[in-house]
Amino acid sequence: MKKYILRYSLIASIILIVIFSVSFIMMSEDNPDYALSELIGYSAMIISLATIFFAIKHFRDRELNGNISFKKALGLGCMIALIVALVFVCFDLFYVAVIDPDFMVKYQAYQVELMEAEGADQDAIDAMNTEFEAFQGPMGRVLMELVMLFTVFVIGLIISLISAAVLKSEPTTVQAKPA
Repeated sequence: MKKYILRYSLIASIILIVIFSVSFIMMSEDNPDYALSELIGYSAMIISLATIFFAIKHFRDRELNGNISFKKALGLGCMIALIVALVFVCFDLFYVAVIDPDFMVKYQAYQVELMEAEGADQDAIDAMNTEFEAFQGPMGRVLMELVMLFTVFVIGLIISLISAAVLKSEPTTVQAKPA
């Protein structure tokens, strides 16, 4: 099972990082489209974590002669989801520390522009700015990464539950007919 966890975690992590990297490259510095980036981000999570289905199916078919319990399938999926979530958090930390250290400042400015365009009052804008400033310190960064870890893991958990329900199969036993 470890072989499948590692193989499919690696595949899912690569898919997730590649799609996120492409989305960051596509965003222009002059006019970043954070709404599109968010849509691409969630899509990337779902696409990459869809590998959980294939991991369970291949493990069931190749290692377990076509039979897998719901519990074992769910465990396999959850382990893959956890590893992918941890890899994503590491990637995100690298992104905000090395590639774009001003990301939060730019994103905050974008949110202020959106609120102003929607006619928000200054009190609402000040409250949003206060929230952003709370997340810019070390503890805020830890909290943000925990939210990201939780988000990726929960999406993986949902995919694992669905995959385990669809792919579970108990061994069939042949019963002798009464004489």
